[in-house]
Amino acid sequence: MQKHPQDNAIEAAWKEEERLITEKAADTSWPLTAFCCAFFILVETGNGQNKDMSLYYLIDFGSAILIFLAYLLRKHVRYPNGVITYGTSVLITLLSTFSAVITSPENVFTYFLIVSLVIAVRGLLYCQEVKKVALLALWSHATIFGFTLFLRDEPYFSMTNITSTNVIQAFMVLFSLSGANIRYKITRSNFISSLKISHASQVIADKNRDITDGINYAKRIQTAQMPGDLYLKAHLEDYFIFFQPRDIVSGDFYWASQLADGKMAVVVADSTGHGVPGAIMSMLNISCINEAINEQKLTSPDQILHHTRSSIMHHMANDGSEEGGKDGMDAAIICIDFEALTMSAAMGNNPVWIIRNRQLIELQPDKIPVGKPMGALRPFTRHDFALQRGDVIVMATDGFADQFGGPNGKKFMYKPMKELVTRVAELPSSAIESALKTAFEEWRDEHEQVDDVLVFGIKI
Repeated sequence: MQKHPQDNAIEAAWKEEERLITEKAADTSWPLTAFCCAFFILVETGNGQNKDMSLYYLIDFGSAILIFLAYLLRKHVRYPNGVITYGTSVLITLLSTFSAVITSPENVFTYFLIVSLVIAVRGLLYCQEVKKVALLALWSHATIFGFTLFLRDEPYFSMTNITSTNVIQAFMVLFSLSGANIRYKITRSNFISSLKISHASQVIADKNRDITDGINYAKRIQTAQMPGDLYLKAHLEDYFIFFQPRDIVSGDFYWASQLADGKMAVVVADSTGHGVPGAIMSMLNISCINEAINEQKLTSPDQILHHTRSSIMHHMANDGSEEGGKDGMDAAIICIDFEALTMSAAMGNNPVWIIRNRQLIELQPDKIPVGKPMGALRPFTRHDFALQRGDVIVMATDGFADQFGGPNGKKFMYKPMKELVTRVAELPSSAIESALKTAFEEWRDEHEQVDDVLVFGIKI
């Protein structure tokens, strides 16, 4: 069966990682090998043999110097991978064999021990498949065993003695092989798992970036449907907005337009849902409001909400749910005549507050949504209100009041919100926005924002 391209990439990455581990292990094994060569000289010097060992000393000392020089030059010379992987073990085996053949009888098994010790250390240092370590161990022991058996003729070196010694050494080698096998499997498994997690994280990050880019672009489109600062300043003069979506795009929105009779209409609404679903719903809601005001030329707020509700219900009738079109919005609309200082309003679940002389006056909303209601289809109530200079009109969605926070993790609630709005109403508009944001963030603290937040105010 053909491997998946990702599997091939992972296997290639592991081979490269295995090579890097081997190179790092060589930083330990090469100095160890140089030390072993020096140790061979020490063993023979302490032996006190009568024969001339100068050639042997020269070979061992030269090997130690060359190995140490190779170690020092490792960052400047690119050694073949085979030399890095097997060079030290092969050299130790050859030197040990040479030493075992020429040394005195009592030192022979010291060299058997040294070879086994080197193989044990090497097996634990190098992260290789166990069969490679086993083959190297078999070759090392077979070499020293064979040469010692056939080149020495002392009775001491009988097949029985050497074999029994090798059995003891075999336990060390088996321990090395076991440790090498466990280390190899764990290291390989951890590396591949880490690589897969990293790959999955990168895929998720890429997808998240694509999604976020798409949502940010959707935010631009949604923002373009709401009135900009230039339009609001031209028609409202003094106003403030604290608008903080929960998920980049928002189900909450504000909208403004001049009516056919010259009055100014302002809508603050909370669409069903938040995030992307809420934003899509808000686009439909804005479209239906725009139709009622700019196409139907309606000027009474209750009629505007009624027509908007009918349009939403018509568009959502085939949404696939059993109820059919229950989505919509909670909304408040006010129509202001700035010259006559009069205001009319209609509200579906969202209130309108007027702050006058540090007192809050609340226009009670109808307890019905701008969408398909639970019961009978009731008309919206029109509220007419005489304004005064200095009045501050405030419309808000439920996101601020419903936010969890504070010392006990409870909702902010409407009563404290009314007190907050009343307290900051006399500040300049820019300061009101800052005060509302500060109060919200201090209350929320480390709690997650639960909903979109919108507070819209107009100073008369």
